[in-house]
Amino acid sequence: MPTRTKVGVAVLGFALLYAGYWLERKPKIERDLADRTRTALAEQASTAHGHSAPDVDHTDLAETDLVQVRFAGRDAYLTGAPATDAEREAYEAAARGVRGVRAIHATWTQSDGLGVPTDHARLSLQPAADGATLRLRGVVPDAATQATLVTQAQAAFPGETVIDNLVVQPVRIGPGWEETVQALLPVVATLEAGGLEAAEVDFTLTGRVPDADAQAQLETQATTALQPGYRLDSRLAVADAPPPADPEEAAAVAEGIAEALAAGVIQFETATARLTGSSFEILDRIAAALREAPTVYVEVQGHTDNTGSLTTNEALSQRRADAVRAYLIEQGVEAERLTAAGYGDAVPVASNDTPAGRAQNRRVVFELNR
Repeated sequence: MPTRTKVGVAVLGFALLYAGYWLERKPKIERDLADRTRTALAEQASTAHGHSAPDVDHTDLAETDLVQVRFAGRDAYLTGAPATDAEREAYEAAARGVRGVRAIHATWTQSDGLGVPTDHARLSLQPAADGATLRLRGVVPDAATQATLVTQAQAAFPGETVIDNLVVQPVRIGPGWEETVQALLPVVATLEAGGLEAAEVDFTLTGRVPDADAQAQLETQATTALQPGYRLDSRLAVADAPPPADPEEAAAVAEGIAEALAAGVIQFETATARLTGSSFEILDRIAAALREAPTVYVEVQGHTDNTGSLTTNEALSQRRADAVRAYLIEQGVEAERLTAAGYGDAVPVASNDTPAGRAQNRRVVFELNR
């Protein structure tokens, strides 16, 4: 065989041998790169979220942060839905810093700021534990829509603090979607611990109602508020009737509440549900009495005078009752023993024609199970 032919066969044989070696080694290399890149992404997630996780599986953290990685050779392909451009760039830089990675190919989808990839407007309105703050999150297509939704939330919950965590990104918004949100917000305001989740076509209502009749009425009202093409997902919870209280415990709590209220008045900042003044001392005494009486359940009732609209008064009285309930829970009273209900100006105890009478009607009542 000529020398040139022998050399050609040897080169071809070496190439085939190398190709076989590479095909055998390629999956191992890709797995190694993927493992190390997931670790880098997870460390970036930990840094972004303000914590370290030395004992946590980093591959799980990367998935939790909605960032996935796969490799083709030494090229990394990132997918997921980080909330901001800065986060996307940080993840790309983390992957690029892994030794052995040749190139980064990132395909990012929009995120609603709640950890859910979306190409459509989304919204979440949920109350905070203090009863006086609501958090508005999600993704909307422009600043004008953002401003409108924040204004609508503030109007539905007068005097409350609405924290605007909406993100503006180029997402779709269906006809009637914004109008449906606006129509549902007053319904949410009548609920105990009410909340709203608005997705592409599904609107989810959460919160507590006193009985099945109230649930049916609110669900009918919410369904009527929907624009054509949208669906209601009601997750309202009916409060269970508490068992009868031990008579001695109920009497002791009633006496403790009466003494606490005789020492002062539960006060709020004007037109808000923020507790002020001696309210905390009064509620501390009530909480102490309740902690000693585990069979006693309480409905915290909020009442207003007739100043303002019916809707405004009902919403404000509910938020004030929620605030009192939240504070009692913070003081160690079991949450399941406390409910909150706002009655607006429906149950006056004095005439609303005089300042003194209106002052008496602005009150918090503690109704015990007997």
